[in-house]
Amino acid sequence: ILILLQRRHPLLNPLIKSLKDLQIPVSGVDRMVLTEQLIVRDLLALLQIMLQPHDDLTFAALLKSPLFALGEQDLFALAHGRDGLSLYQRLETSDAIDPAIKDYMHAIFDLYQNGAGPYQLLSFVTNRPCPADGLSGRHALIKRLGFDAQDALDELLNTAMAYEQSETPDIQRFLHDLRQQDADIKRDVSNEQVNNVRIMTVH
Repeated sequence: ILILLQRRHPLLNPLIKSLKDLQIPVSGVDRMVLTEQLIVRDLLALLQIMLQPHDDLTFAALLKSPLFALGEQDLFALAHGRDGLSLYQRLETSDAIDPAIKDYMHAIFDLYQNGAGPYQLLSFVTNRPCPADGLSGRHALIKRLGFDAQDALDELLNTAMAYEQSETPDIQRFLHDLRQQDADIKRDVSNEQVNNVRIMTVH
């Protein structure tokens, strides 16, 4: 079954979500702007913290993401009365925060300092347990953001893998190049299951 739309918006995403809610197999979005997806923004925030651990705004957003699921009160307790310390420095010295959060951040920073590229870091985060979920970061992200966010996550991982295969695995350059891309990411849905519903724009 092929559903043709005149325009991608505003029907495309609600249509895909409705089909998935009804457990009808659907190929998903054939084009997307990665940096506009919430799940991608959360993971890019984590990569950004590797470069700038004292970026308080980005670190606060990361702590509230599905990977950490820090509540407003916990974040306020961490941020209040820091006496000039960054949020990350405060995290290092605070006894009020779950030690699992510190251990998790240390593990990621260790990977980064040992030369891990964007794909290796993203793979670690998505496949291993995180402070908010004992199964995996992927499970935590999808549970909070919905199953339809999985397409964007997979595209980000594919983009990071392709980048590492063609470029020096430099996180700063990866973030810069990804954010400079204005064009949509085109997904090849022609090789997916033939029993999937496909949604495309008329062209």
